[in-house]
Amino acid sequence: TNGAAGISAVTIGGVSATHVAGADGSSPNALSLSEIWYAAVPTGTTATVAVTFNSSSGRSSCATYRIITVTPAPTNANASGAASGDVSAALTVPSGGKGIAGYFSRTDTDGAHGWTNATEDVEVANIEGFSSASFATVAASATVTVTNSSGSDNALSVAAWGA
Repeated sequence: TNGAAGISAVTIGGVSATHVAGADGSSPNALSLSEIWYAAVPTGTTATVAVTFNSSSGRSSCATYRIITVTPAPTNANASGAASGDVSAALTVPSGGKGIAGYFSRTDTDGAHGWTNATEDVEVANIEGFSSASFATVAASATVTVTNSSGSDNALSVAAWGA
């Protein structure tokens, strides 16, 4: 998201979510945030995702992933933010597990992000004519890097779950 002082709560299908990782690409101004939240939702394949911001927010994007595991808590998480240039975050993915990554750039509109050690699943370009976001999966332990030469206030969050 862009322009919020942070996220105070998330619910998924009415279930309260837990914050896993978060980065601010323009610390301490909270102009560009990337956060990962999770909830153990017991049934269903569709749900309403509700996000409560600490203050007004603009240019937000969200992706959802269904992770099936015997232990719902993530095994590892990390985050990184930078006022300009690339962002990287190391992630340990357990054998047989999977990781996810979320990236937000406050001033990039084309969404042409280059991912290293992750496979992009969703790209959202030109959010209200100003920002972009993308989301990816991570198959193995590595340092995940997002390359973005045109954007500023770049934020990356990563998390992994075991099998």
